[in-house]
Amino acid sequence: MRSPSRITPALFALSLFVGCDGGDKEVSTAEPGTGQALVADAKEDAKDEVEDAKAPKDEDKGTAELTLGDDGEVWKAKRASARLKDGGKLRITASVQTTSEDKTSRRQLSLTVTDYKGPGKYVITDMMSNLTAVSLDLGGIKKAEAEGDKAKTDEEATKAALDGIKGGSVLLLRDAKVEITKADDDFIDGTIEWSGVSTGGPAKLSGTFHARVKD
Repeated sequence: MRSPSRITPALFALSLFVGCDGGDKEVSTAEPGTGQALVADAKEDAKDEVEDAKAPKDEDKGTAELTLGDDGEVWKAKRASARLKDGGKLRITASVQTTSEDKTSRRQLSLTVTDYKGPGKYVITDMMSNLTAVSLDLGGIKKAEAEGDKAKTDEEATKAALDGIKGGSVLLLRDAKVEITKADDDFIDGTIEWSGVSTGGPAKLSGTFHARVKD
């Protein structure tokens, strides 16, 4: 895909799932501005992924590892990012994406600590923290891009995201327990534990992250 923003289908799909200001929301607990914030976050994630892809292979890009559900499925991400936001927010993201022909599958962890003050224990309180799993059929998008039809490309991207939602899963990680065990100018390390209600995914998870701090 030529556009960096299109390499973040999980967040794009989730932004459609929770809705935008002024629109109908399928998740009634979505906070004002959630849709726009998710799209903005997706752009940051795309930027990080492009930068990391250009970095030397032996460079430490961060990592994350989760154990999911009762069967103990292990999910590992070979890159993880941390961004410090105005107002004392810390956002941790980690993702794995696989692509085969016109299919792409992606699972992404996104954690937002709203009252970050350095190493310590926190409880996730917002609706922006999640683990999403989405599989998209990109055939229509690629065809529209090849034809140079921007409107059709956007239409196909929306359709692919909505179709992905139907077969995907979203774990809203509100009330997750996060502990930041180490933090400096380069990396933020920590752990996460969560159990709750999911849409098509595991009902609990635990794990660790080693996230590279981004500007």
